[in-house]
Amino acid sequence: MKHLYSIAAIGLASLSCSGFAASPSADWPTKPITLVVPFPAGGGNDNVARLLSPALGEELGQSVVIDNRAGAGGTLGAGQVAKAAPDGYTLLICSTGNLTVATAVYPKLSYGIKDFAPVAHIANTPTIWVAGPEVQANSLKDFISLAKREPGKYTYASGGNGTTPHLAGAAMATKNGLDIQHVPYKGSTPAYSDLAGGRVSVMMDAIISAMPLVESGRVKGLAVGTAKRLPQIPTVPTLAEQGLADMSYTG
Repeated sequence: MKHLYSIAAIGLASLSCSGFAASPSADWPTKPITLVVPFPAGGGNDNVARLLSPALGEELGQSVVIDNRAGAGGTLGAGQVAKAAPDGYTLLICSTGNLTVATAVYPKLSYGIKDFAPVAHIANTPTIWVAGPEVQANSLKDFISLAKREPGKYTYASGGNGTTPHLAGAAMATKNGLDIQHVPYKGSTPAYSDLAGGRVSVMMDAIISAMPLVESGRVKGLAVGTAKRLPQIPTVPTLAEQGLADMSYTG
């Protein structure tokens, strides 16, 4: 378990929730539990869920089955859990985006915070800014300068509208007066294909999902939001080193 939590500590900020209801029956659980991940496999939420589920299943004496329900910035899966039977057998990995941002900015959303019962805070979010290998910048500060010189040329990806990466990109554009287009995806996993292929320019994401791609050279690290450089990718500077500490986000 110590190994599990040391890894999860570099994952995406997540909260385990269930549909709001009275407490489960006294003999709970008597059958497998579904853990809904509202993003595609391979992303930060999914990685944390897959690290957690074996130990959770062992502790509870029942298997914990991952169910990826991607779409609409995580709100599709969250909405399905909100409507699930309130018996403790359907859990949700909640991110900052689908739990707090979406419920604040989408007045016609099919669910609200009141529709969930919080179960556990799982992990906080260290994040990283990454770019496609063809982008002529080795830091986020360099990229901002590029985007200023060539308005309208660059794009930023996210795992969906209303997610933390979307808001981070919008904040970068607003603070620096950039003409840069947002390109939303159904999670960070499909976004990386276009990022590595040069079809989008940059993205902010959880370190746990970005790390393998940065280490392999498929994408380029521009800045980490941690206090110090990471030993696994020591050439990637921190935001604070670049005078961009206000661009650091933690879910």
